[in-house]
Amino acid sequence: MKLIEIGKAILAVTISVLVFHSIGLLPNRFWNILATLGVMVIYVKNNNDVEGFLIYSFFFLAILGLLGIFDATFNGRKEGFYVSAMKKISDNLTAKQCQDACEADRECKYSVMPLNTSEAFPPKENKCWNSYGLKQSKFGNSGSGYDVWLNKKYKDPIVINRTFAWPSYNVGRGSFSSGTVVQTTGSSYDNRLIRYERFSPMYAKRLNFSAVMKDQGWGNPTWGIYIRLEGMNGETVYQTVLKAPRSIRRVTRRRCTRYSCGRYWNWAFWSGGFWKTRYCTRCSYYTQSIAGPMIPVSNYIPNLPNKKVAAVRIWAQTRGMGHSLMGSKVSYSLTAYPS
Repeated sequence: MKLIEIGKAILAVTISVLVFHSIGLLPNRFWNILATLGVMVIYVKNNNDVEGFLIYSFFFLAILGLLGIFDATFNGRKEGFYVSAMKKISDNLTAKQCQDACEADRECKYSVMPLNTSEAFPPKENKCWNSYGLKQSKFGNSGSGYDVWLNKKYKDPIVINRTFAWPSYNVGRGSFSSGTVVQTTGSSYDNRLIRYERFSPMYAKRLNFSAVMKDQGWGNPTWGIYIRLEGMNGETVYQTVLKAPRSIRRVTRRRCTRYSCGRYWNWAFWSGGFWKTRYCTRCSYYTQSIAGPMIPVSNYIPNLPNKKVAAVRIWAQTRGMGHSLMGSKVSYSLTAYPS
């Protein structure tokens, strides 16, 4: 009898360890608290009944297993999915190293490994991919695809879109109907601030810069409208410029001249005599180049320097004798990741 009681005691201790170990494996805090309360109730009600304790413990272990499966299914923790876009990082990384590589990359939302390899024990090296792109998503089911791990530190990128006409104080020698004019003089260049904007520091990734404008229509090209991304202390992180396009259109015009084509008799001698010169009209057509309308131009930069950006400065500038620039609208779209 003593051996049976000792065996029951050892089994009870083993079951207790398994129960608390199973509680620690539950991924949801709510289930952890609920399971702990359940264990306390079992211990209190079966303090002197080892057999009853064992029966309730086995039953409770089964419930814990079902809760773990339920939570993993409904919270997307079951791995084995496809990812929208991914790039290979290495052919020889463990699951932990692959996850660390994703966590260190602000553009990575998912770390990806071949199916059923991320939970191998002991850990084995295998292929590793990181997701990338503005819109990253996973799809599929748990039985196909890859093992996918979510980077909880990932933050969706911010897209700043701005479109604006030039302010009224920049009209100068132009008008809003024809566009703002930035024109050089004989001895200096003309510089007009269009926009200056500050925002929370972020890591810029992509830039799309566009404007509607034209140059003076003759001579050398005119540069242009500039955009500068500035850092924390006003330093230049990136700068680019849009060249003012040459806008010319061809029009057809008519030119007419009069020429002498004979004489005719006129009895009204008081108006110039009896014989008067007859005049005819000859017309010809020709084409002429004139200034055309303003033209939209743009520049797309897919990869910006990996530095913090805190401000955007946009200005128009012309230099060189007789150069001028006319514009009406400027816009930019900046994609960045939170700092």
